[in-house]
Amino acid sequence: MNKAKLTEKFSQRLNDIENLLGCEDFYELEVSFDEIMIDFGNELLSSLLESKSKDRRKKSLSRPSMAK
Repeated sequence: MNKAKLTEKFSQRLNDIENLLGCEDFYELEVSFDEIMIDFGNELLSSLLESKSKDRRKKSLSRPSMAK
């Protein structure tokens, strides 16, 4: 993810957070804020990982056979 796209995504999330200021119930505000931040974190992490290899197989260490 480049800087411009990250700034755009963060701006969208900031607008969502500003819309929460109208909440009268603190619990509702807290839960909504947590959802927004978790979603943003997931988007950010997935964008960082999408450029990685799609092969998720675990690499095994090569172990020499033990001589008897």
